[in-house]
Amino acid sequence: SDNGFTYDPINGMLICYWREGLSNSALDTSIFYRATRNGIEWTDAKLLIAADVTSDQLSPSILFNPIDGLWHMWIGQESGYWRHYTAKNLNNNWTLKSTTPFLEKSIWHSEVKFVGDKYVMLINKRDPNSNFYFSVSADGDNWESGNYLFEIQQEALYKASFLPKFNSAGQLAFDIFYTTNHATNPDWLRKYFHLTTNYAGI
Repeated sequence: SDNGFTYDPINGMLICYWREGLSNSALDTSIFYRATRNGIEWTDAKLLIAADVTSDQLSPSILFNPIDGLWHMWIGQESGYWRHYTAKNLNNNWTLKSTTPFLEKSIWHSEVKFVGDKYVMLINKRDPNSNFYFSVSADGDNWESGNYLFEIQQEALYKASFLPKFNSAGQLAFDIFYTTNHATNPDWLRKYFHLTTNYAGI
């Protein structure tokens, strides 16, 4: 579950990572990855971070920061708490930098990307009143969250990804891609959605 992609600029490799566990609990849930140069030939699966009885290893996001030369990973300890780790290599040797509570949003999934010189996190707030929020951080540890994205409640919002885009005036918007889960409304059950936010000056 909770798969994602990141890029290794040092070795020119696309990295695909995922969460794997037999019991879906902290007892045996680890994160693994495979890498490719061409999208066809992949390395064998390697351990990224081992199971930790204090963490559910939820929804990892992984980025390489060329400024500090470190890999950064944000991963869910449990719903509402997110951990930030750093490492020199993708070799299961991570250092915990901080644990951030998002209790008011009961964060379930997230994704972190670089936008300019800031880390931007798209947060999925869990039911009830599920919604998406953006948070921004300069250091990956201290986050400032904005308002919810949807004025009209949608049921069972699940996992999302996003891409920044700019117009000719230099304004920023985001393309957001998201799914729904366990919804009772057939219009939302197991569906895939795309939307574009309004442009804003930065």
